[in-house]
Amino acid sequence: MKVISSLLEYLPSTYKYKVIFMRREITEILASQKQMLVRRGEPSESDDQKMAEMFQEHLKRVRVWLANQPNMEVLYVDYNALMREPAPEIKALAEFLGLTDNLEAMLAVPDKKLYRQKAS
Repeated sequence: MKVISSLLEYLPSTYKYKVIFMRREITEILASQKQMLVRRGEPSESDDQKMAEMFQEHLKRVRVWLANQPNMEVLYVDYNALMREPAPEIKALAEFLGLTDNLEAMLAVPDKKLYRQKAS
């Protein structure tokens, strides 16, 4: 299931989790957020520098929190690297999930046509 980083702490602690944490260039995240607001018809004006700083601080807190969760294993995946050259990221993902028999099928999944908010 997909869970945004700010909601990870609300997952029940009675389960064990394998968390695949996607990291992405901050400029792409901000562009994606603005596009989402435009689609919703909401104001999309914001101070990108301030938003970037707030988000980076949030990510630091989440990384520390995740490192202290005994019921969570975490694999950090570089989204930008995944889109440029999928094989190394997919291989790490397959090993993390214990799905190395499905490596070829997994390599077929990344779709560059869906990579819309690219860093300039």
